[in-house]
Amino acid sequence: MGRLAVLLMVVAAFALSSWASGGNIGASSECQNAGCVVVGLGFALALLLAIYRQRQTAFDYSRIVGVWRRFGAFLLDLAVVLLVMAPVGAIPILVAEAKYSGSFEWTFARHYSRPTDAVLILPSVFATFLVLFVYLYLHARSHRATIGQFISGYRVTDDPDSGASRYALRVVLSFVGLCAWPVSLVPALRRRDKAFWWDVVTRTKVARVVG
Repeated sequence: MGRLAVLLMVVAAFALSSWASGGNIGASSECQNAGCVVVGLGFALALLLAIYRQRQTAFDYSRIVGVWRRFGAFLLDLAVVLLVMAPVGAIPILVAEAKYSGSFEWTFARHYSRPTDAVLILPSVFATFLVLFVYLYLHARSHRATIGQFISGYRVTDDPDSGASRYALRVVLSFVGLCAWPVSLVPALRRRDKAFWWDVVTRTKVARVVG
């Protein structure tokens, strides 16, 4: 599957989600079938992430993976994971609200909070970050590009001159580095290879691919 085909598939998934949920990543209370479409789309996209076949190409070490290209790829990956997890994470909240109201709706609006709101929302947030971690880790360890990396034309690989790579640590440190992005950005821009500090620490690197 080529990069353009994957990009069009992701754009179509966002467009379908927005249409089915009334402009949100969720579900519309006006039509319960629309909610089913969005939840079903989340599972379908999750399946795509797991099994889609990439067109394998050789590395092109003559080109540098720019800092902004990497940021763009991460934002794409984050958006895809949120598209998968948002409707799934909303289900416990909708079920809990149905117990209070007596009827199930795919969306609701109220101008007050309940003690159960934080209890139900926090696990969804942690689950989203866990899925993002596993997604990035498994792709890096297997030397497969994530969807964002695949569309952007690069992937993570070993740095043979530095020893054994540590991919789990790489993902954790990249989260830390992105939270402190001004501190991470300036040194990377000054390096000739545009590597971030977590690339060096975990003995990994990113490389452009042919095409």
